[in-house]
Amino acid sequence: KPRAGRGLDPASPDQPDHIVEDTVDTGVFPKWEDHDERLLAVFHLPAAGDDQLDTMPVVCLVGADLLLTFHPAPHAGLDWLLEAATTHAVLSEGGPDRMLGRLADFAAREFLPLVEECDVAFDALADRALQGEPGVLGDSQALRRDAATLRSVLGPQREVALGLASAPSPLLDEEARRNLRDAYDRHHRLVEELDAARMMLASVADTYRAAVAERTNDVMKVLTVFSATLLPLTVIAGIYGMNFEHMPELGKRWSY
Repeated sequence: KPRAGRGLDPASPDQPDHIVEDTVDTGVFPKWEDHDERLLAVFHLPAAGDDQLDTMPVVCLVGADLLLTFHPAPHAGLDWLLEAATTHAVLSEGGPDRMLGRLADFAAREFLPLVEECDVAFDALADRALQGEPGVLGDSQALRRDAATLRSVLGPQREVALGLASAPSPLLDEEARRNLRDAYDRHHRLVEELDAARMMLASVADTYRAAVAERTNDVMKVLTVFSATLLPLTVIAGIYGMNFEHMPELGKRWSY
């Protein structure tokens, strides 16, 4: 749960109020701020929602010798990153700035499976649209909503990684900036994949309507053949039934 840590005392008169607010705000958006002696960065990680995709903010406060993270709920990925950093020497090298770069790169990796699932779902939806299956439009709207949620987080998060990588702060060394640039590259690729998938999703509705229209045309062709076959018989029956008193075989038991 959000709580005050070393170097972040809400009661301190020299502590900016908005930094404290960001640490307890569960709706804070991805951003970064330079406060001279410390850097504030906000990243989002995927979170399990009730019935739709959701994200969770992770507020990072970086100082010369500390990295504090605040998040509203436990996250298995963050627990794994902490355990890996404490057990593997490679991940524990450097200061808190390098760990911030690793965390930014980790955030992009956490979103990668979701983006890949969206790509698979887009392809399957396109195939269903070609077949004119019912329910395509509803599923298309659900996928569009998930893609918009991912895009609204990954887009600003990409800019956060780029801004930190080029920030003139002495708290970030060159290795940390390289990690942040790697994080930017990963976020950029994810955003590009989402944009391409959303463009493809925009054509799904047109494909579905075209498939339904083609199927309707096939049905109309069959009905037209039946109508053309029955029309002469209908004309003959109408003429004889309404205009003639003496019809062939009318007096017979099995007359028509």
